[in-house]
Amino acid sequence: PWSMATKALRDYAAHLSDVLRPLIDRVLGDDAKLAYVGLVSSGPGSVAQPWHADGVPLFPGSNDLPAHALNCFAPIVNVSRRMGPTEFVPASHKPGPVARALEAA
Repeated sequence: PWSMATKALRDYAAHLSDVLRPLIDRVLGDDAKLAYVGLVSSGPGSVAQPWHADGVPLFPGSNDLPAHALNCFAPIVNVSRRMGPTEFVPASHKPGPVARALEAA
């Protein structure tokens, strides 16, 4: 059961890595490493997640740094608006009003 799910997740991550590698190399460089693979499972009636960042700044308070991380969201099922899909907020990774509003949420 869990070992099968873990293997399926590893296989899916390997596939995504192959598909996304050209983008990763262009944004982060060809020496970028996979740091984490995770799985979020939400069934009908699940409680909504609060707004949050999926990563932390390399140096808090600074937004003049080159890209150092890339988060990828890849659902393994078709996701509709009715299901409450993951949302992305432009500029939420930079210090400022958008980030402060999300932190306060």
